[in-house]
Amino acid sequence: MALFIRQDEQRSELQEKVAAELQARMDSSSQDPPAEVGTAILDDSKESTDSSFFVAALVALAIFAIAVFIIFIFKGV
Repeated sequence: MALFIRQDEQRSELQEKVAAELQARMDSSSQDPPAEVGTAILDDSKESTDSSFFVAALVALAIFAIAVFIIFIFKGV
């Protein structure tokens, strides 16, 4: 979220305080290093990747079988 204040307008003390707090909060949040992912999360994702591959392989095989079935049906007609 950005805060745009025209520079030619007079700011009240409250506006100055709020603008300074927002600027300080923005500066502090941009300097925080990104959080690192734990190895336990990475190990858990391996299991879902294996099962996802198995499901994707079954879906691909089913699509191939349906395509071959349709080709044989229309070729015979």
